[in-house]
Amino acid sequence: MKQGKYVFSTFQLAFLLKDKQLGYFLLSFHPEEKCFELFYHIQHYAGKYFFASSMKLSTNYSLEAMQEKITGVRFKSLFVKRNRKLEREHLSYFYAKYKTKSVFLQQLYQAGYAIINLPPEIGVQLPSQFLVHTPAVEWQFKLWENFLKLLETGDTFSKEHIAQYFQKYVMSIKMIFLPLNECHLLLTEYLLFLEKEGVLVEYILDRYKIKRQMMYKEKSYN
Repeated sequence: MKQGKYVFSTFQLAFLLKDKQLGYFLLSFHPEEKCFELFYHIQHYAGKYFFASSMKLSTNYSLEAMQEKITGVRFKSLFVKRNRKLEREHLSYFYAKYKTKSVFLQQLYQAGYAIINLPPEIGVQLPSQFLVHTPAVEWQFKLWENFLKLLETGDTFSKEHIAQYFQKYVMSIKMIFLPLNECHLLLTEYLLFLEKEGVLVEYILDRYKIKRQMMYKEKSYN
């Protein structure tokens, strides 16, 4: 654990499991302590860092005792309060300092955009971001530029339609125990986020209507 957050490798993430009560979870063994550690309610923070709850299960416990402790988990999710504005500032700084030669940033500049002026709804770190390799700002920008930006207020679209674009812009992490389309949960989370921000509304199951545009902040010259 570093600064209150956990670090999981891509190899570890490949063994993720999912449960209605535990959410995404991993089981790790500590031979020096002779215990298992269960990480559950795993959520992505940024980069290789994650939020999670955890409990240690001694090898002295019987399987029944371990099961009893696990079933004693009360909450179905981990509440995390996030400062979206601060995260966005850190994101802009990170790309400006370390990613100036990246293909994404070059494409962004060539298209006339500056990362700091992108709509605030782009670059949002969501709990299931770890399901894909593609950084949030990159797939969310492409989804906006090639799909959402082209829609007018009042236009409608289906989840199936936008999912076709989403699938083109992300590279999912291969999971051993989870289905191939598990990463589509990330799109669902993003649509829910956009609904909370008043960008769109789900007016019937899996169909959405645009309520307002996601605005790029043009540079002003005084």
